[in-house]
Amino acid sequence: MEFTDATGQHRQRVGLAGQPVTGTFDWTKVQVEVKVLDGARRMRMFLGLLPSAGTLLLDDITIRVR
Repeated sequence: MEFTDATGQHRQRVGLAGQPVTGTFDWTKVQVEVKVLDGARRMRMFLGLLPSAGTLLLDDITIRVR
């Protein structure tokens, strides 16, 4: 996750470290909670396999703000 201020500056990145997911398997629910940093007004989320290769299928991504 990358958080920035309202102008897109002052970037702060937060890794979503969790259980490593490897191999071939059925659908698995992955859930992560992140504390939004002070001053953040924008968020970008990057999803991928780097540095691995293969296929990543994503479904039903939800972002909740509390």
